[in-house]
Amino acid sequence: MRAALSVLAAIALAGCICGPGETLCEGRCVDLHSDLESCGGCGFTCSTACVDGACLPGRRCDSIADCDDGLACNGREGCVGFVGGVATCRAGEPVVCDDGVMCTRDRCAEPSGTCEAVPDDTRCSGGRCTGEGVSGCAFACARTPCGVVEPQCGCADTEGCYLGDDGAACLPAGFLEEGAPCATVNDCRPGLACADWSIDLDRPDVRCVALCSEHSDCASRVCATTGVPGVSERVGRCGSNCRPHDHGSCWNDMACVVLGTSTLTWTQCVSGYGTARQGEPCETDASCAPEHVCIRTDVGLRCAHWCRSAADCPSTSHSCWPLDPEVVLAGVSYGVCL
Repeated sequence: MRAALSVLAAIALAGCICGPGETLCEGRCVDLHSDLESCGGCGFTCSTACVDGACLPGRRCDSIADCDDGLACNGREGCVGFVGGVATCRAGEPVVCDDGVMCTRDRCAEPSGTCEAVPDDTRCSGGRCTGEGVSGCAFACARTPCGVVEPQCGCADTEGCYLGDDGAACLPAGFLEEGAPCATVNDCRPGLACADWSIDLDRPDVRCVALCSEHSDCASRVCATTGVPGVSERVGRCGSNCRPHDHGSCWNDMACVVLGTSTLTWTQCVSGYGTARQGEPCETDASCAPEHVCIRTDVGLRCAHWCRSAADCPSTSHSCWPLDPEVVLAGVSYGVCL
């Protein structure tokens, strides 16, 4: 008997004898499947509900009122997921505010949860945020008529300033980019005009062309300006960054020609070109194939290939002869193959 009592005393000193499904955790017998202080393992606490050894997300609740945080903009909370007889709180869907206007700062206002669009003039690059149109910006412009060269002013946000038969006028803005075929003056985006790209007057090819007032307005750094009636600025057409000896420097269906005045020489991508090649008769540049120009020779007008050196010529028997006056494009002197 004394030995049996000694064994029981030793067991008592060592700790509890846990029942079926229980585990001894820090001197306490717990069910790891449901205990909040040891959920799934000793010491893993759970503030919501422990079901099958897993801690449910969110805090426990009996109704939606238990989950409401008093804020409307982060969405309406819910009391859901009655797993193992226990429901927990779930976050709601936040209110998303976007009025589609670029210059406004959109926000959700508490406690109503309604959207507000606050104008921000700093987003208008010197203009004023009115909230009208896609950009929402309005710019003051005293120019009359409106200015056709970018950056434009004098027209409504959804309009552009275009060149028409009677000069500059505000019209609904188009969207076509440079080089795209166009039918009406405002098919092109603001800053472009719908003009003929062909060098053959009998074969017009009307497309969008970039307008300019200064050389700095053009990617090619060349602006051939002229006076246009009904326009309050000098308006010209930007040259093309093309190379006359390289047909691939223009759009697939265009050729690069050299144009010029007594003070300015530039290149332009054009259509309406011909098929005559090196040494074949021509009447004008429009008679010649891409990469060729019509020049006067000892045997009359002939097409000649543009060149920077003899390596650009179609035959090793040709040399690259300079022109008079000299043609210099982007710092490179051009001649013709003869």
